[in-house]
Amino acid sequence: LSTSSRSMRGSVVFVAQVIPPPLCSPCFFPHTQISQWYELVIFTASLEIYGAGVADHLDNGRHILQRRYYRQHCLYESGSYSKNLSLISPDLSSIFILDNSPGAYRSYPDNAIPIRSWFSDSSDTALLCLLPVLDALRFVTDVRSILSRNLHRDPTAIG
Repeated sequence: LSTSSRSMRGSVVFVAQVIPPPLCSPCFFPHTQISQWYELVIFTASLEIYGAGVADHLDNGRHILQRRYYRQHCLYESGSYSKNLSLISPDLSSIFILDNSPGAYRSYPDNAIPIRSWFSDSSDTALLCLLPVLDALRFVTDVRSILSRNLHRDPTAIG
């Protein structure tokens, strides 16, 4: 998942994974909470024919996942797909990407929050543990001032 914000600064957040129902408590879906801080935007290297269905399922009629970018919006380089964050907004001070693939944000390491891959593990709390970070980032002038502090160098650092 990805986002462009509703916060006071108009920030953009990218969330690479969300715990889907029924593995997440039906009372709390992280992307629903995050959508109160940001306007969520899907940005995936998946083909649109697949990614649109997943996005529709996650949105579940809430209309919080309106902007969507798929593989055709990615750049293919060095054998993998990377996401061009400037498609979301030319102002990178208010954009960050939350992704399990370092290649996805190779051109924007200072805008990245790495997270481990999710494999249907109902005990995985990586995204939930990031909620305080995501909450705090909406109050900074430039997300890179926080995220450039080497978080992107260790994909196991968060989650």
